[in-house]
Amino acid sequence: MSGTPKHIFVVDDDRDIRECVRLALEDEGYRVSEAEDGPAALELLPAMQLDLLLLDYKMPRMNAEQFLDAARKRNLVRFPVLLLTASRDPEGLGRKVDVVATLSKPFELDDLLDAVARHAAP
Repeated sequence: MSGTPKHIFVVDDDRDIRECVRLALEDEGYRVSEAEDGPAALELLPAMQLDLLLLDYKMPRMNAEQFLDAARKRNLVRFPVLLLTASRDPEGLGRKVDVVATLSKPFELDDLLDAVARHAAP
């Protein structure tokens, strides 16, 4: 990856998943920020210039749908969103919350890296 590293924001309540994703993305040259849930992400989002948001669907306090509704009402979503979910119908859920793609948990790191490379804002 050349030039300024793409900035990826990982929002997931599972610390192990966040750490694994962060390490894999950093190894590929991405800059990574993290939040453990929707309210924490909403606090950080206004100050960020992002290329992609990786968003877990099911989190305590605020799920992905609630988070995206709140962020969109504040005009804070100016980047692609990739949904991480254990849903049996990830594509249907992705259409429901209007994201560029979904990735089913558990996922392979290669699949994650491919999805990030495809969907991070140019």
